[in-house]
Amino acid sequence: MVQSLVKAGFIVAALRHPDDLLQVGTPAQSVLRPLELTAGLDAVFSSPIFGAGIDRQRVSAFRFSLGGVTVLAAAGGRRNGSLSAEHCSNNAQADLGFCVGEPGGVPMPIWLRLRRAVCRVPPVNLDQDLYNRRFQLRVLAAPAGLPFDDLSAVTVPVMLPRVGADVTLRFPYHAQRLHLRLLNPNRYEVIEGSHHYVFLSPFPDRITKEVGRPAQDRLGFDRRPFLNRINAEIVRFFQGCFAAISGG
Repeated sequence: MVQSLVKAGFIVAALRHPDDLLQVGTPAQSVLRPLELTAGLDAVFSSPIFGAGIDRQRVSAFRFSLGGVTVLAAAGGRRNGSLSAEHCSNNAQADLGFCVGEPGGVPMPIWLRLRRAVCRVPPVNLDQDLYNRRFQLRVLAAPAGLPFDDLSAVTVPVMLPRVGADVTLRFPYHAQRLHLRLLNPNRYEVIEGSHHYVFLSPFPDRITKEVGRPAQDRLGFDRRPFLNRINAEIVRFFQGCFAAISGG
């Protein structure tokens, strides 16, 4: 994705969330990630190398999986911390990949429980405003569809590609839910024949077995041509929407 955007003339900042795994499934994660996204954008805008070359009227965000929660919160989605627990209490067996560590869901891995026991994340204000109006577009690939109870403030163009046989974030609780609840029209696409991690770049053959499912495609599915196609579609989505916003 990054290479496709750079080749098309975009300036791309790839954000890394510190200590992110310590927060998976916690209310703090849905606050810290959008704050870190905003801090990353601030850093690029103030960069002596890139800052002057950025068109600040053409800023977009691409996120995958749980990153969908990040950009929707930054787009004005109103969070409700109880929705995930409520969802998993009712649908854990139907959405096992999402309900890790929740009652009725998949138990949290021992290594993660041990790491959380010895590491602490600073407390955050769970009620603070996360809306960042500088992002004009969003692409959410195979996104998580919780924990929002109001998406009426999300008025920017949104593209929602998802995988038809996604067993990590299962239909109809995530991308489909967002597609139906976003008030503005959004571009929604279902990709058949692969799995949740197909949006990740191919892994070197020498580590495919070690990485497991994220690195392994279904028989007959070639990730490289798929990524070439979907990345080109995302680039065109960005270009077309920005052209419409600027009037040409």
